[in-house]
Amino acid sequence: MASITPKERSGNFQKDLWQQPAGRQNCSLVHTRGSISNTHFFKLSGKRDSRLDITKPGRQSNYLENHDPIRSEPEIKLGNGTGPDDIPTMKNLEPISRILAVNIRGIECNGRLEQIRVLLTKHHASVAVLSETETSHSIAETTSIEGFKAFCPPNSVTGPPGKEVGVILMISDKLAASARPRPDINGDDSVQTIWMEIGIHNLIIGGIYRRARSSAELEKTEFIQLSNQIMKAASTGKKVLLLGDTNIDHNNPKHKKASEAEALLSDLEAANMRRLPCSLPTWKSYGRHKVCPCTKSVACDCPKSHLTSTIDNAYLSISECASLHVLEDAISDHFPILVNLDIKAKPKENTKTRTIYRRDISRLKVSDFENALEAKDWSPLYNTDDPNEAVALLIKLVKEALDTVAPLQAIKFRPDKPKINLKRDTLDTMASRDKARKSGNLEQFKLLRNTANKLIKRDKIQGVMKRLQKNPGPQQVWREAKSVLGRGRGMTLPECTTNTDPKETAKHQNDFFINKIARLTASFPSEINLQVASEEDAPEDDAKEIPEPKPKAKKNFSFTFATAGSVTRIIKKLKNTTAMGVDEIPIQVWKKGVVVLAGPIARVCNISLSTGIYPDIFKEAIIHPIFKGSGKDPRDPGSYRPVSILPSLSKILETVVRDALLDWLKLLGYIPDSQFGFLPGRSGTMALACAQTDWIEAKSSGKIVGILAFDFSAAFDTIACLTLLSKLEAANVMGTPLKWIKSYMTDRFQRVLWNNNLSEPRPLTHGVPQGSILGPLLFLVMIADMQRYVIGDSPNANLMAYADDSTIYAHAKNMDLLRVDLERLSDRMISYCQGTGLVLNKDKTQLLVSTSKEFQINVGSSLISSSPVLKLLGVEFDRNFTTTPSLKKLATAANTRAAMMYRLGFSMPPHLLTTFANGLLMGKIMAFSPVNIPTRINMDDHYQGYIGVTEDINKAIKATARTITKSKLSDKVHSEVLLQKSGLKCLNEAVASITAVTVWKAKNAMDPLGQKIFREKSILQCTRSTNSKDIELLVQGYPTLSTNIMARMWNEVPGLQNATTLGAAKSLAKKWAKDIPR
Repeated sequence: MASITPKERSGNFQKDLWQQPAGRQNCSLVHTRGSISNTHFFKLSGKRDSRLDITKPGRQSNYLENHDPIRSEPEIKLGNGTGPDDIPTMKNLEPISRILAVNIRGIECNGRLEQIRVLLTKHHASVAVLSETETSHSIAETTSIEGFKAFCPPNSVTGPPGKEVGVILMISDKLAASARPRPDINGDDSVQTIWMEIGIHNLIIGGIYRRARSSAELEKTEFIQLSNQIMKAASTGKKVLLLGDTNIDHNNPKHKKASEAEALLSDLEAANMRRLPCSLPTWKSYGRHKVCPCTKSVACDCPKSHLTSTIDNAYLSISECASLHVLEDAISDHFPILVNLDIKAKPKENTKTRTIYRRDISRLKVSDFENALEAKDWSPLYNTDDPNEAVALLIKLVKEALDTVAPLQAIKFRPDKPKINLKRDTLDTMASRDKARKSGNLEQFKLLRNTANKLIKRDKIQGVMKRLQKNPGPQQVWREAKSVLGRGRGMTLPECTTNTDPKETAKHQNDFFINKIARLTASFPSEINLQVASEEDAPEDDAKEIPEPKPKAKKNFSFTFATAGSVTRIIKKLKNTTAMGVDEIPIQVWKKGVVVLAGPIARVCNISLSTGIYPDIFKEAIIHPIFKGSGKDPRDPGSYRPVSILPSLSKILETVVRDALLDWLKLLGYIPDSQFGFLPGRSGTMALACAQTDWIEAKSSGKIVGILAFDFSAAFDTIACLTLLSKLEAANVMGTPLKWIKSYMTDRFQRVLWNNNLSEPRPLTHGVPQGSILGPLLFLVMIADMQRYVIGDSPNANLMAYADDSTIYAHAKNMDLLRVDLERLSDRMISYCQGTGLVLNKDKTQLLVSTSKEFQINVGSSLISSSPVLKLLGVEFDRNFTTTPSLKKLATAANTRAAMMYRLGFSMPPHLLTTFANGLLMGKIMAFSPVNIPTRINMDDHYQGYIGVTEDINKAIKATARTITKSKLSDKVHSEVLLQKSGLKCLNEAVASITAVTVWKAKNAMDPLGQKIFREKSILQCTRSTNSKDIELLVQGYPTLSTNIMARMWNEVPGLQNATTLGAAKSLAKKWAKDIPR
């Protein structure tokens, strides 16, 4: 019998089906069945070939696909899976390996349950999430499919009358025996979710149907509820899988819920979860629609197309491995998704104790260590002129002294137990508890058990406080919060990525890092031919616009040799970290022995500087791969960021060179004012404030402003050594200093540490050392001529750079002139990158213009279209250059973190909760706040578009204050009293205080921001007595402009103009901020 094509098999039945109204299609489907068997009917109704025929004439262009809120038909054809392989067979898979999610468009349609049963049987699914069931609780509870048990959301979940239940979870009878509902995760939320715990697999499965609500406020509330539920599920410490119809498309940046999609991914990252990647659409419209960009009022002959979107999603704990496949068995206008979860029966935990050897540096007495060091013979170090020998002697003598006063001790631990430093009384109580249990004394056992639990909690809290005292930054607070919530202080690395042998994973990851840079630099010309970018390299039509480089100084750069005093100051300023490089000596050792060691260290530094040789041991880095999060696959080597750990002693030598070189570059004026990264006194806030002022000044004068933000691929890792050396020569760095920097840059190696396995070293051919002190400054030297080369003396263009984040912007009278200017500037940028050894990532280039009209430019061979939002340094600007889009996301993030604080409140004392709140919540809110959040200085300031969003952030702050003070909303405690008791500030007060100090610093240093606000061009420090006068607003009519607000504060904060110290300025700003609108 000849084979029949799918289209011939469906025939006119499918054509008629597609012509039916979308609302009636599912129910009328069953009436056409007649005597067709169930299985055969399912194949007919499930495989809609008109949906799969995507190679027809009239398919929209890629341009339309990338710009429509709902995408038109994709290039790729649907099949059994999203990858090249077929769906895995059932061989060697556990019963819960396959989880299905399908939108059924009404479970009460005649024959729908049979269709679902056949679908479950066909794909051997043991769990299914049925979304858009649109039924009542009473009917949902009686839903029956042979071999499966139905579970419904709690009664708190709401919907239209008779459609209260939008999602049902079907679990096979075998698994249902170990399944239990988790209504505690739902709480009283109205969002359509159902959560079940599968005990034998330590897994929580969630099903979701996110309805499109008529009320925007209700939708916003349910998004927050969903984020909170995800955090609750993740905080249980179990594996979590959430899947279903979310009605948000993570693949389409033009989707109407794109901001919510991004916010959800951020919340998933906080919960140590990720989205399973899916490149194919899961929804396809019944009819064809006009999706061309033609004006609606003008008739056109453009063909219509089906709309598609990927709105069915699955989210999984990052520790687990799974694949997602889009199936072609469509019951409704959605394609089902099948998750193949790689979950085996829970292996027997490794309870064997392991032994590691560590020195207890924390208990090392300074006096004992100094005496041990003084007993050593240091004369050989002062008699050698070989830097490698000198470093080896120094490390040897320090280790010998440590062996006397802090010898290596064997520490036994069990990998399956949390690492908590328990005090002696806690350990004694635990031993007594165990004895009481063995003796059968139940009352004594209960008493000792409760006492031991309290002591363990005490030790845990004290451990958190100790770690926060050593490193009080927001990142450490975030790690500790995750630890308290049961998600560990760091993600456990998988045994393998794309390799198979766990012992080879370290080597495999090291090869990936090295090969990635090799691929990026493969297209570079020979280093011998790489020259400093100059006017000769620029396009011919632009050569006249590029000024001559600054004349060289009369003298050359020379090192400032180290002294015991300078080394002491450097060591005291180093951050306390326990990470150790190949020398196996942490920074705390150098700090505790600084009185004795400052002289020998200065000697080692001076030998290196005088000979121009950088010690070999300092050139080897140990790479710790850190998971990037943001929905990345933990089995993908590209999902890890390399964090380089260098010997702690090398940081001292690098600081000596960095400080001397930075002073020299400042003297020459080598680094332009457009660079704001890695420089003392400069910041991201300063960069954004200066750029925003330029944009609005041009816009206020009637010009059209265009902004191009560029992204470089692995910018620090692709730097060519010879190119850098030639640029240093241009800055009069020659002779021995140049020889030293060449030695510093060359013959470097790296190893990768992966689950206690250390790879063999591999050589590095490009890049400035990651994790180093000197490397960032050398990178700034490398790109210091970018401003001169790309912008030249163009009066209508400028550049803003924060390290490797480079943004150019221009203004013109009309869009045609603007297009010409931006394309000319982008050509210069491309030419500059080619001559400097930078790899431009054109796919991540952003374009924003100050008009809603469609605007496109060519950047090299790529066509870039303007977007409604531009993201710079994490802050989003709209076409009016306000930060409203950024604040909306910040409000969502603030609510998420307030929910985390609520859960922390069950296990943390109030004083520690305040520390967590300042790091987790306020730290997030205050980032770039002088630019991101406009301050209301008086009651007349009503900033349109900001008030509602800032009030949402204030609500999150007050909710956290209630968590700290253990109060409830019903207690009706006044906000001012609540915040005072909790140790927090309201949003306006916190932002105002920081902004006032920022403007004082700008005036005091007369940095680029100070020059912008005060219209002065002096880089010399100004005194209060000669500059105490009011200033005018920079741009009239723009009250939310950050520099306008700073100017107003300079005029209105009492005493700020006369403050002579930073402490005085902070005190005045703090006092004033308490009296402004709250």
